[in-house]
Amino acid sequence: MGLSTHVNKGLAAVVLAGSISTTIHAEGPLIEISALSSGRLYADYTFGDCCTLDAFNAATSNITVGTCATMGGYCTAGKRVASWVYAMPALPPNATSISVTLDGRHSGGSTTFEFRGKWNADAGHSNGSAYQGYFYPDFTGTTGSSGGNFTANLPIELVDGQWASAYLMVSAYRSTNLTFYNSDSLRPKLNIAIGLPPGACCTNTSGCVEVSQYTCEEAGFVFLGEGTECESTSCAQCPADFNGNGAVDVDDLLALISVYGTEDTDHDLDEDEFISVNDVLILLAQYGECPQ
Repeated sequence: MGLSTHVNKGLAAVVLAGSISTTIHAEGPLIEISALSSGRLYADYTFGDCCTLDAFNAATSNITVGTCATMGGYCTAGKRVASWVYAMPALPPNATSISVTLDGRHSGGSTTFEFRGKWNADAGHSNGSAYQGYFYPDFTGTTGSSGGNFTANLPIELVDGQWASAYLMVSAYRSTNLTFYNSDSLRPKLNIAIGLPPGACCTNTSGCVEVSQYTCEEAGFVFLGEGTECESTSCAQCPADFNGNGAVDVDDLLALISVYGTEDTDHDLDEDEFISVNDVLILLAQYGECPQ
């Protein structure tokens, strides 16, 4: 499975600006997933059956879809449907929301097509599974395109914070001929945006923004814990400077270690009411002279 992850650049830019008064909606990683397999479900009209989807070709470089057609009682075209299978990535246990799009390119310019999605427990991709995916989908929809580039918003909801199943099959069809480009980098991909709970994030300019732990730490800043708020947090001071000498140093580290594993509130840097490795990591991130 081809999978890549990157931070939401627009949000990161706001975080980098260190705007103290701005509260930003929680954001998580953006994940791009390539198809595990692809193919064309079609009607083999050797015996005059134009419209029954009874055959499957795997891994074609271009997939043309379209309806069946007859002339003078003879088949002139069989029905064809595009099909892809994706392995869904593991989600963090605290994911609050997701947005999933199918992105790719076809030959039709500015037009629309229909898509169907079906959850599967395995990655099987054959005539039988593609047939089930097209005729018995878990969701359906239509999407437009601009100049042949399309982004289809898939109506997917999490079940108890997780995917409905491990694999997703997506089918695409239009009654008039349309070719989906399916070779290498042109093969349609899933793009997944994950929402994560926000918390106070201290920037390197002593500012504070409320973002997810992922976004905060991707920008190189210090996350103070889910549910923490900038209004009740001072990033201008050094929370880990326990002795108030203007620097986070070995004395502060020793003070933290001395209460490790307890519910000491004076040294609880992530505000979870317990001194753990998270508090140590926050201290180490602040180690050195406090910002003036």
